[in-house]
Amino acid sequence: MPKVKLGVKHHVTLPKNILEQLKLKPGETLKAYTTDDLGIVLVPTKKIPKDQRSFWTEAGQRRYQEA
Repeated sequence: MPKVKLGVKHHVTLPKNILEQLKLKPGETLKAYTTDDLGIVLVPTKKIPKDQRSFWTEAGQRRYQEA
């Protein structure tokens, strides 16, 4: 498991292989969570275009499956 270092301005640099595997680019957003055993989990978020947001809601998915 690769180690990362917390920078002076609280920045963390992710290893290149992780960035490539997750196809992350500079400026993308990650959600950060802590675990009960003091771990940190980073989850990439993807922006959904405004005109497609209703499709990805629970109700939108139900309507799509019924069609």
